[in-house]
Amino acid sequence: MFHSLHESSNSWRFIYLPKTQSTHSVAKTYISNASPNSKIAVFTDHQTDGIGQYGREWSSEASHNLTTSLVFPFNNQQSFTNPFLWNMYVANVVHQAITQYAGANLSIKWPNDIIINGRKVGGILVNNTFTGSYISGSVVGIGINVNQTVFDNSLPHASSLKLELGLDYNPLELLLVITSTFLSNGIVESINENSEMILNLYNKNLYKRGENITCQDSTKEVITGILQGVNAQGNLVLASNQAEVTLKHGNHRQLLN
Repeated sequence: MFHSLHESSNSWRFIYLPKTQSTHSVAKTYISNASPNSKIAVFTDHQTDGIGQYGREWSSEASHNLTTSLVFPFNNQQSFTNPFLWNMYVANVVHQAITQYAGANLSIKWPNDIIINGRKVGGILVNNTFTGSYISGSVVGIGINVNQTVFDNSLPHASSLKLELGLDYNPLELLLVITSTFLSNGIVESINENSEMILNLYNKNLYKRGENITCQDSTKEVITGILQGVNAQGNLVLASNQAEVTLKHGNHRQLLN
């Protein structure tokens, strides 16, 4: 499906792999040697051992979906210290790109799942490298279910653009829209200066904001409450039992309900 794209386009270097275990693992091998300001997109038709949030497997049907990992090496002037600010920026860009491409009414489920009609159609995995307290580079894995129509019974909330919107889409076109949207947003040049705008946009797109949600920690202890939003540190803020409760990113996850 992707064989027509091999060379650099729009300041991105595209690396196509017909089949690979994980684009994220391949992309991580480039981050240490990539020059600042270079951007690399590793993508494949068939990913056999994809990586999702919290160490879960990301399963994707061959030739039907977008499975890509983007490499962002930062220079000293671009570096920043708040990992979740970058996470929110990435989620906002992907949200913008899919909305532009598919015309979908979608949301971001904390921290970075893509939701349409209450079903998960995609996810983002951000893996950063640090120099001291500064982020010196990042690998952003993006998996979007595009044209897949059958999912394993163990994934009751999984869906795709085709199932939710009733149309066939081109994963390659979606990749190009995502990469060009990163360029048009300036990548990281103004992240620190626009942190409040990034946070506000993330909260505007937040799934179930203002509604009752259920969250779970690593021991599967459950907490429910009204979702108030996400703070600048990336923590979820709930109103629960007439008190404000803050759930730390990485310690809790929001369930689809």
